[in-house]
Amino acid sequence: QWIFLKLYERGLAKQDSVSVNWCPALGTVLANEEVINGLSERGDHPVERLPLRQWILKITDYADQLEAGLEGLNWPSGTLTAQKQWIGKSEGCQIDFAVDNEKTISVFTTRADTIMGVTYVTLAPEHPLV
Repeated sequence: QWIFLKLYERGLAKQDSVSVNWCPALGTVLANEEVINGLSERGDHPVERLPLRQWILKITDYADQLEAGLEGLNWPSGTLTAQKQWIGKSEGCQIDFAVDNEKTISVFTTRADTIMGVTYVTLAPEHPLV
């Protein structure tokens, strides 16, 4: 609890409604890796995507330190890769696309040099503009 409170005090923990993998049969939220073809890895139960209030930890502010902490660990390469993907460090920029109704859609890209080739932008069903 002390660690969580420190994260919260520093603005690194907040509550938000996010889309999750919910398995009614197991009564729990599953990680993406635990869902295979829409079924739970354990028991092959149907999994649905739904918004749920969750605590979000903003680890991206510490991505460099978290990745550096993986150096020298004697872990299987698959585990190290999974951890790096979970940390999600990515270098790029935000680009705003104008929408007809004077709103903008902000996207993150690691390839700003290809921006002239953009022909469309796809929004997730849970995006506020959909």
